[in-house]
Amino acid sequence: MKAKAIIKAQSTSRSGSPLLRRGAGGEVLSAKSMNKTQSISGSGSPLLWRGVGGEVMKAKTITKTQSISGSGSPLLWRWVGGEVLSAKTIIYISLLVVLITSCKKKEADKPDMEKGTVTDVCGNTYTTVKIGNQWWMAEDLRTTKYRDSSFISLLVSDTAWSHRTTGAYCNNSNSQNIVLGTFYNWYAITDPRGIAPAGWHIPGDEEWKVLEESLGMSIGEANGTGWRGTHEGEKMKVIRGTTNGWSDYGNVWNTNESGFSALAGGCRMFDGTSGNPGQYATAFWWSSSAKENQVWYRYLDYKNANVFRYYGSKNYGFSVRCVKD
Repeated sequence: MKAKAIIKAQSTSRSGSPLLRRGAGGEVLSAKSMNKTQSISGSGSPLLWRGVGGEVMKAKTITKTQSISGSGSPLLWRWVGGEVLSAKTIIYISLLVVLITSCKKKEADKPDMEKGTVTDVCGNTYTTVKIGNQWWMAEDLRTTKYRDSSFISLLVSDTAWSHRTTGAYCNNSNSQNIVLGTFYNWYAITDPRGIAPAGWHIPGDEEWKVLEESLGMSIGEANGTGWRGTHEGEKMKVIRGTTNGWSDYGNVWNTNESGFSALAGGCRMFDGTSGNPGQYATAFWWSSSAKENQVWYRYLDYKNANVFRYYGSKNYGFSVRCVKD
């Protein structure tokens, strides 16, 4: 498709041949020295600038919206492959750039998060972050010992896991065998010896609600079950592309603006098998609050922007986040 003739002269400069501008019929519209970089971008190859002799002058990604209109032969924008770039495509690209620039500005305007560290009995050091009035660990717990230095039982067998009624853990590793965290059964997190670092504890259901409300969830929604809220889950998840981050899905855009830094680690089912889908799709965390013979937990999913609250078997293997006393 043809774009219109340019609204004002675009002077761009570099040494060498002057920039060649051609109309739809191939005629030269102007030939000026380059004194300003012009760039256009989007999906596909970058725009090709050629000198009078045919040599490539510049090929860069978009940095500025180009308005084109007026009298004279229409100007054609072409990709490196030679195909004509439509006016609609130019408008779409320009809007995309404005959106990205706006997002970056908002990101830069956000106040710095208040962060710290805490170390467990095994010597693992975790980043911590203040969210609202609470201090949370920004990483999943990885300890293999109780606070008194006694070992938590490591269980690999599915059968042994499903019948366990005392504390146990298993490692949560990704496809590269990198240990991302640890799955614990509920008996481990409520053992009187404690698994949280000194001065920290496993959050109760009410403390999870406080976190969710500080991210924008209403009290009424927080007290509900199932999927609740709007974008609180997006605010908790690490952004896409992060190691063991979240699979892409539709209109779900993870921002991690809370600093909670949730990874998609999956879970271990109550029968000992791995949850499906698991890594890159889901994440589960225990609360310390029981509901009759089951336990409240939290769940994030790559397909959802909000937060799931429900209760389940004490033999699940979930991740653990700790909150400061």
